[in-house]
Amino acid sequence: MALKAVFTGVFIAVWLAAGVLLLWLPARMGPPAEASGPEIPRRRWGPGRRAGAAAFGVLSLVLLGAAWAFSTIEIAPAQPPDFDNDAWVADCSSSFARDTVSHKKRRSLTQSCGSFTGAKTLWRVYDKEGGKAIAIEYQIAVSSGRADLALVQPDGTVTRLSGETSPYTFTTGAGETRLRLIGDQGKVEFSLTIPYGSGTWME
Repeated sequence: MALKAVFTGVFIAVWLAAGVLLLWLPARMGPPAEASGPEIPRRRWGPGRRAGAAAFGVLSLVLLGAAWAFSTIEIAPAQPPDFDNDAWVADCSSSFARDTVSHKKRRSLTQSCGSFTGAKTLWRVYDKEGGKAIAIEYQIAVSSGRADLALVQPDGTVTRLSGETSPYTFTTGAGETRLRLIGDQGKVEFSLTIPYGSGTWME
């Protein structure tokens, strides 16, 4: 997602710069304005500006085509998905989400992904000694592919919430506990609610 945001920014900057170079500069460098009788002198479009306008139109079409082609490309995560492997669920450090829409409040998060592959941490809590009880309310719907919410304890134990009942109450271990979204080309919608002051939402 970050890569596509950078590409979009670069695309807009190049498009605007091309417009200035191809339309404004030929007009500034063209022949002087011509007067016709008592009329106010006006600058006419010379061959340079007409050529610049044509070139700008062609460049715009090329850039739009490139943007469309880039938007259809799926960038595979660095680690191949091994959805059923708990070690992969706990350790995977890459993910790719297409058409992601999310809304986060202090206590809750709702998100929908047109396609999600990999694993990313949504929320985490650090408990030095462990033993704290936390209740998570959640809903998850997968319409294609595979996806789930997984709770990863400090010792690497993985609990897939699709196999549990909401609200799900767990006891923290000594260290960091993470709640992760995992997927293998999963088209997924989910919502989470966690008591205020329990842990930290990730960006």
